[in-house]
Amino acid sequence: MKPTTYFFFTLLSLSIFSCQEVIELDLNDAGPQLVVDATLTDAPLSSQVILTRSGSYFEPGNYERVSDATVELSASNGDSWLLAEKDSGLYAADGLIGEIGETYTLSVEVDGEMVSGQSKMLAPVQLDSVDFQRLEGQSPRLPSSYLMRAYFDDPVDESVYMRFMVWVNDTLDRGIYLYDGGTLTENDGIARFIGLPLDQGDAVRIMALRIERDVYQYYFELADVAGVGSLGPGSAAPANPTTNLSGDVLGYFGAMSATRYLAVVP
Repeated sequence: MKPTTYFFFTLLSLSIFSCQEVIELDLNDAGPQLVVDATLTDAPLSSQVILTRSGSYFEPGNYERVSDATVELSASNGDSWLLAEKDSGLYAADGLIGEIGETYTLSVEVDGEMVSGQSKMLAPVQLDSVDFQRLEGQSPRLPSSYLMRAYFDDPVDESVYMRFMVWVNDTLDRGIYLYDGGTLTENDGIARFIGLPLDQGDAVRIMALRIERDVYQYYFELADVAGVGSLGPGSAAPANPTTNLSGDVLGYFGAMSATRYLAVVP
């Protein structure tokens, strides 16, 4: 039987990160840092770059949007895009859709500060089905809940890393769900979701994002830094999660492919 790996993190803020270089920074006392939140997908209207400045990941909501930046994206096939500022600190290009197998380079210039990073868009992993198991409460103080399982094809010859985004009745759940399949022995996978606020008849929409290993690693480390990951609250030595961006910045650039599935809680 193929092993199943799943993680559930509720973070202080929502971002997707990919990573290589470690920036030494005390997050509790950090001054304003440029934060890059850059996502490229193979779906329309879902690729964007958000630029902010923040003094600490432990103070969510205190983000200053960064305007008047130069943001460019180029592909290994020679295509390139200059992203326009659509809203304060939000940059995008009309009709920008990533292609499977392409490697993309992001370049950002802010007040003479140069930032760059690369990410490859891997082939999507197809969702096959979703089921729900009702978990009865252990006492009157513990209400019943649901375990949701998503089944998908996990290639035997590849290491698969995924992030799942979940909408319940069109409301995005603020949890972050990660899957680390590694290279396994059978070509099927299962991701389990615990803690979703589900009731009978709820419509659940799932988006499965195939991500690179460093994107997965960033999420894992960020969860630990925020005190909600495998190390639990109060990690002894908080450190900045790794990043695939050059320069003295926080954040990520991630190219990722997506598949979707709609289910109803029986």
